[in-house]
Amino acid sequence: MDKNEAEEVVKNTIEYANEEIKKSKKRYLKIFLSCLVALFVCIAIIFIIYKSNDNVRDIYAVVFVTDIDKMEMSEGDIIKEVTSKDDIELVFDILANLREGTESINDFPVNATKVVKINLIYSKGNAVVFAYMRDEKYYFETPYGGIFLTTEENYNKINDIFNRAE
Repeated sequence: MDKNEAEEVVKNTIEYANEEIKKSKKRYLKIFLSCLVALFVCIAIIFIIYKSNDNVRDIYAVVFVTDIDKMEMSEGDIIKEVTSKDDIELVFDILANLREGTESINDFPVNATKVVKINLIYSKGNAVVFAYMRDEKYYFETPYGGIFLTTEENYNKINDIFNRAE
């Protein structure tokens, strides 16, 4: 092999190596970008789950108790207005102590009995919570928010407020 052939072989080898390096860089860049996209998707999913759990956990955090103007409670066709700050604070205390529940996908409780609708009315809107019994257990539910298991005592406190209201 003469000098020109040897230089040609070296040149071809270098070109081939450079092409392989470029392919390798592209492959690693694709892998890196894929991992980056997957990371962003995971973060987005975690954020969505976290935010949806906020709705489930913090049904009482829609507004501060001091911002509530009044509370409407209804059972069937009977609607009563509650303006007593003590009663409103009691309802807030009950809701504040609820633990994590499951997600609600309805605007009204399903297969429920003894349903009391609680409508917390404040200057910028309202928040609706249902107190009810199902299968001899007691629950609070916010439409499309959360379903929370509660005690019979808490349900009875809500029912007592409803019965005292005018």
